[in-house]
Amino acid sequence: MKLPKDISKKKRIGITLILVFLVILLVLGGGLFWWQKGTYLPNEKAISTINSSIIIDNQPQYIQLTNSKFSSYPQTGIIFYPGARIDPSAYETLLSKLPETSNTKVFIAKFPLNLAILGLNSADEIIKDNTDISSWYIAGHSLGGAMISEYLKGTKYESKILGVIYMGAYPNDNYLLDKKYKILSLYGSEDKLATPEKINDSKTKLPSSSLFIQLPSNHSQFGDYGHQEGDGNQIQDTDSIHVRIIEIIREFIGQPISFLS
Repeated sequence: MKLPKDISKKKRIGITLILVFLVILLVLGGGLFWWQKGTYLPNEKAISTINSSIIIDNQPQYIQLTNSKFSSYPQTGIIFYPGARIDPSAYETLLSKLPETSNTKVFIAKFPLNLAILGLNSADEIIKDNTDISSWYIAGHSLGGAMISEYLKGTKYESKILGVIYMGAYPNDNYLLDKKYKILSLYGSEDKLATPEKINDSKTKLPSSSLFIQLPSNHSQFGDYGHQEGDGNQIQDTDSIHVRIIEIIREFIGQPISFLS
């Protein structure tokens, strides 16, 4: 775009800067639209099957899942960090099975742009808001899991957290190597994103007492949002995978027998 010759140099610079700013806004706006459009949304049909005893409390900063029948009991808190570009609700089907069958409250964190790296300290707000819970575990899928050690480096609630649960995820560094947390790593044989090879390599970054369990699943089956781009194919139905995940987590947190039995 050419500016008229009779415009002063100062005005030319001002107009040019405005045009550059508008171009940047258009690029950023287009990128944001592309990012949001690519968000993986929950399987609404699966969500409709959630047990009627589960209360889903959709707060601005997190989704809380509790069992209405046992809300007065002392409970264990589990904070969950979702994967990148995955709507937090896409984990409700799986994670609602924890308060359904164990004495737990589950909190699914919400992040700006669905990126855990933009909301590292979300767990602090959840712990602060729930002073009735003294025992906590923090879990995460994909990028959400990778950000757990980054969160633990800076939190003032580190002593309240008993363990870490990786789901199709692994740490970026060895911060947890000499820590006393219980560590559980669940990963899929068909996962083409957090591959079994990457999980195996991560073992040197975690305590030797860490528990690694491979499931006949892909990356996407740690949630309920369809097939994620670049992932492997399913070899077992998602419902069966979810049941097994919950059984393992209950065992890990010390509640192997159903709370309802």
